[in-house]
Amino acid sequence: MKINHLPHSLIIGGVLVELYHDNKKIDLNTLDRSFTDFESYAAFGEFTKPKIVNKMTGNFHYKGIAFNGSGKGVLSYHVDFADKTGNGMITGLKEHGDITLHKARISDNIDSRLIGGHNDRQPMSGIEGNATGNALGVSAQYRLGFFGPNAEEIAGHIEVRNQDPMHKHTYTTHPIGFSGSRQ
Repeated sequence: MKINHLPHSLIIGGVLVELYHDNKKIDLNTLDRSFTDFESYAAFGEFTKPKIVNKMTGNFHYKGIAFNGSGKGVLSYHVDFADKTGNGMITGLKEHGDITLHKARISDNIDSRLIGGHNDRQPMSGIEGNATGNALGVSAQYRLGFFGPNAEEIAGHIEVRNQDPMHKHTYTTHPIGFSGSRQ
């Protein structure tokens, strides 16, 4: 298990041990190992209220860490609160290469259940956008939320949709988690 705890947020990851489809256990050895040797990440903490994020202006840079099942990298993310957009990079994760977190718009309608696995939907401001990297996969997206009274932190994950050719179903993995503090 991996954890990064900041004053207003916590990102936690756990390793895939068992996988079930339609209540049947799937032999992990029958799957592409690049999609079974991963950790799934969720972020928890003090969400920044959407009305606060909507009133914010200025440009801010967030620095932090990103990690997966086998390593740790560096997160660098820029948010333009006046333009309501954000974009960034993750570097240093060997098997994924440099990852671009493409420019995307801030939304005050992020489903908090998708960031932190909450049972109830809470209002949350954040960003959902495309992510590309050398070995990330064809359908990757990132999702982050703002944490702290005034968006002092961001935390989230990269989501990859994979097709399992043997079992003919699509499954989603969250192989990379990240969090950072405003500089």
